[in-house]
Parts: sequence; C-alpha cells; structure tokens
Amino acid sequence: MHQAGPETADLLGLQQPQDESKESLLQGLEGVYYEEGFQPLPHELGVLGHKVTSGDLEATAEARTAVLDVLGELLSQHILANYAKFVKGIDSVSDIERELASSLETVRAGRAELAHMKQSAFMDVCIAEGALRKRRIAKVLDALLKLQATKQLSVSVREAQDKGEFSQAFWQCAQSCQWMSELQQIHASKPLTASVNQLYEETTAWLENALQSLCAEFKPDRVTKVLEGYIFLGNTSQLGSEVTVAFTNAMDASVLAAAKLTVVAHFGGPERAKGITSLQEAIKGMPANVLRICLAKVLTAIHDVLISHHRMLAWVQEGRQRHAADMSTLQHAKTSLHMRLSSMDPSFSASLTELQDVEWNEQGEMAWGDVLGVVMSGLVNGRGFLWEEASNKLLMMFAAPSVFSDDHFLTAVNWAHAATAMGAGFCGSQDPVRAFRGTMIQQTRAAFDQLHAQRMDALYSMLERELWKCVPPPATPGSFRPLAATGG
Repeated sequence: MHQAGPETADLLGLQQPQDESKESLLQGLEGVYYEEGFQPLPHELGVLGHKVTSGDLEATAEARTAVLDVLGELLSQHILANYAKFVKGIDSVSDIERELASSLETVRAGRAELAHMKQSAFMDVCIAEGALRKRRIAKVLDALLKLQATKQLSVSVREAQDKGEFSQAFWQCAQSCQWMSELQQIHASKPLTASVNQLYEETTAWLENALQSLCAEFKPDRVTKVLEGYIFLGNTSQLGSEVTVAFTNAMDASVLAAAKLTVVAHFGGPERAKGITSLQEAIKGMPANVLRICLAKVLTAIHDVLISHHRMLAWVQEGRQRHAADMSTLQHAKTSLHMRLSSMDPSFSASLTELQDVEWNEQGEMAWGDVLGVVMSGLVNGRGFLWEEASNKLLMMFAAPSVFSDDHFLTAVNWAHAATAMGAGFCGSQDPVRAFRGTMIQQTRAAFDQLHAQRMDALYSMLERELWKCVPPPATPGSFRPLAATGG
C-alpha cells in the first residue's frame, strides 16, 4: 500500500483518530488516491480483474465508503478546529470581492471619464484648430484688405486733395506705408509702397500749390486745412519762410499771368505767350498803349497779392486771439478736473478719461498756436522782402520811356504815387518804400524833362512856321483896328 502524501499527513495529523480501525483504513488507502487527476473507478475495476462478483464489488464499495466516512469525519474535525480562520478567510474573500467590485466600478467610471475627456479633448482640439484656422484666415483677409485699400488709395487721396483735406490725405498715405512695411514678405507690397510714396509727394505738391493759391487769393475757409497739412508733416519750424517764398512765387505767377494775358489779347492767341517765362520777355517790344495796359494789370496783380497778405495776417492775428482764449479755457478745465479728481466728495468726482481728453485738446491747441506764431512771424518779417520783389517789377515797368509819353504822363505819375502809397501802407512805414520813391521821382523828373523839352521843341517849331508882323506899340489906340478888320 502507498503511504499518504505530506499534505494528507498534515490534515490527518490535526486530530489523531482514537479508533485504530479508522487509522488502519486510512493507512490502507493507496497513495494514488492522493494524486491530482486520479480516476478511482477504473483503478478499482482494474484491481478486481475480470472475474469479479457482486460480492467483491459490494465489499470494495463498503471499504471505500468507510474510508470516505473517515475522511469526512476528519475533514469536519479539521474545519471545526480552524473555523475562525475559515470564517476570516471567507470574510477576506468577501472584502476582496467588494474591493474588486469597487475597483471595477472605479475602472468603469475612469473609463467613462477618460472617454469623456477624450471627447472633450477632441472637441477642444477641433475648436483650437478652428480658431487657429479662423485667425489665419482673418490674418490673410486683413492683409488682402490692406492690399486692396492701398491699391485703391489713389482714389481716396485724390478726393481728399480736391477737397483740400491734406491732413487726411497724408494720414491715409502714412497708414498705407505702415501696412506695407508689415507686409514686406508679400511681393506686391514693393510696387504698392512706391505708389504710396508717389501719392505722398503729389499731396505735398498739392499742399504747396494750395498755399501759393492762398497767397494769390486769400480764402479763410481753406487756410485752416492747409496749416493742418503742414502740422501733419511736422516741418512747422520753417513754415514762416515757406509762406514768404509762397507769396513771392504767387506774385511772380500773378504778374507773369497778367503780362501773358496782355500779350494774348493784343498779339495773337495763346501760342504767342507759351514761350514767355519772365516779365521782361513779356514787355519787350510792347507799344506804349499796350505797355500801359500791361502796367495797369501788373499793378492790379501786385495789389491783389498784397491784399491777400494783409488779410492772411489779420486772420492769423485773430486766430492767435482765439487761441489764447481757448488755451485759457482748457487750462481752467484742466485745473478743475485735477481738483475734482483729488476731491473726496463723490458728487464732484471726475474720470481720468475726461482729463486725458482735455490734455489731448490742450496739446493740439498748443501745436496750433505754435503754427500760428510761426506763420505770423513769417508774414511780418517777409513784408519788406515781398515789397522789394513787387517794387523791382514795378520799376522794370516804369523804366520804359513810353510809359510817360504823350498825354498819359499824368496817368503814369498817378500810378507811381499810388504804387508808393500802396507799398507804404503794406509795409506799415515809409522806410521800405524810400528807395522806390526816390527812383520813381528820378524817373518821373527825367521823363518830365524829356517831355517838356519835346513840347518846347514842338512849340518852337510851330512858332517858327508862323508869319509875324510888327505892330505899333499899344500907346496908339487906333492902330489895331485895321488889323482886326482884316482878321489878322
């Protein structure tokens, strides 16, 4: 018979059976019964052989049943001896089962949360991609709109030029230049930048022409826009000299236009005046009657420019007075806002926005006052130079001998006196016109002497052609009667 294995011995050793018969039954059990996967029925049938009887089967069954009962009894005793451990094991198994169930729920919840997070992350990624795509599209659209606006800039700039809105035209050009500097990587930005620079130069030329037009004919409703254009350019420090140059150019243009108009009216069509570039060329070879007409027109042109200068100076002086009043108002408002901001009373509180608006207006008003001061200085200091240019043109006209010829001598003298008075009134004193008056006196005196000599020669010639007869002295009253009777 095979002996029981170690595990079986430990199990049986927990309580040793008191009955020797039971012990013998267990000892008589073959060892193969303790092997895993053992099949007892084929084994027992093999042991009995082919000549087995029912009695043998019953005896074998009873023996094995007795062994089974002994094992069951021993197993029960073992279980009862280890009941606390068994119960504890069952409780541990239950706890483990509950923990596994809880872990399963946690895993399921975690999976659901992960799925939700995955969906949320996917949606966030989609939203982020959409937002990024929108930003890229918006950036491209913004660049395209800037390119389109720059391409169509000439229309809006020329409209502003026609309306005299020079600051707006300059601002549009500056904005477009900034756009093109931001879009340097685009090939189309280079030609567009060149076109913007050309528009900027054109606007500058328009501004200079507008200033010269104001000098030729002052219009109060346009001077503000012109000065705002120069403020935007930022070169206001030289504006005084530019105003003087503009008045000089306006006088040159007006005088030359008057001379050309005389040439066109008396010597043919406009083709005759195309090649004339100076007053000296225009009056060269003019007959006396045409030269006097030209002189009258030149005097009128000079008078108009000087009147325009006078009106601009008066407008600037009034503007400086308004500027002083506006600055006083803004400073008072600024002081009041500072007091309200520092006040603890809520009913007198003020916002920083209001203060910033007042300070912004104050800066603009200060810039405007600076421009008016520069322009006024240029107008006052340039009066002498402008009159010198005008007097040179008048002296050139009066230098022609034909101006004082014949019966128009007194007219020319009156024009000379009028020009002298005009210069004195324009300059505000007699000193700037002293040289002009002296020259005109010399020319008038020379012309008078020449005219007087011509008249005396003519009178002498006429008297020489007369028939003279000696008459008796007046002491003889009757001596004149025959002469009167004969019609002598």
